[in-house]
Amino acid sequence: MANSNPNSTEEKKEEKETIEWVLWKHLCSKRFHQSEEEWKDGVKEVSHFFAHPTQESFHLDLHHLPLPSKSFFLKTTRNEEGEHRAIPKHTEYSLFQKGIKPEWEDPNCAGELYAKHYLPPELLDRYWQELAHGVMEGKIDYQHVSGIRVVDKSKGKHPVYKLELWLNTKNPAVIGKVRKQAMACIHQDDHYRFNFHFRDFSGVALSETSSSTSN
Repeated sequence: MANSNPNSTEEKKEEKETIEWVLWKHLCSKRFHQSEEEWKDGVKEVSHFFAHPTQESFHLDLHHLPLPSKSFFLKTTRNEEGEHRAIPKHTEYSLFQKGIKPEWEDPNCAGELYAKHYLPPELLDRYWQELAHGVMEGKIDYQHVSGIRVVDKSKGKHPVYKLELWLNTKNPAVIGKVRKQAMACIHQDDHYRFNFHFRDFSGVALSETSSSTSN
């Protein structure tokens, strides 16, 4: 029997899963020994992104995604005396699926894949954007990635940054799969290469979040 609705097949093709992602900005008044209240006071919801990771050839416009180089400590950052100094009020960005908070205590956050390295400003921005495209466009297993973060870990006059993928599982096979996918999404410069390492969140205190996020 012929299909009575010729448009049904086409409509089915156009069906796509929509995942809402929330961008959080972290303004930290001090780098170490923050109380739970101090950390939570500095976390602000900034904007929302709607992604269709199951749609073929889906590409998300991320021109509204903040660039970390605009607020992180860079080698070119100097004080009035011309000395390199880390900015006391540093910034972090988190991009998480709606309903999941960028906190270790969230039940959807079991651990993280992280890479800690110095990167020139243009690579810092590019790697952050490539990770964001990867998780929101389905190149990285978004079913197991709760969110991604970019963190300023600079100390003194030494700029260091951290890229993180927070996972909802500690399954070794999934960790290996997501690590491989993330490495494939980031087009690394030969002079600034790194790998992602896993850390279990079990037993980590909230008061350490942000100031000590990991290592």
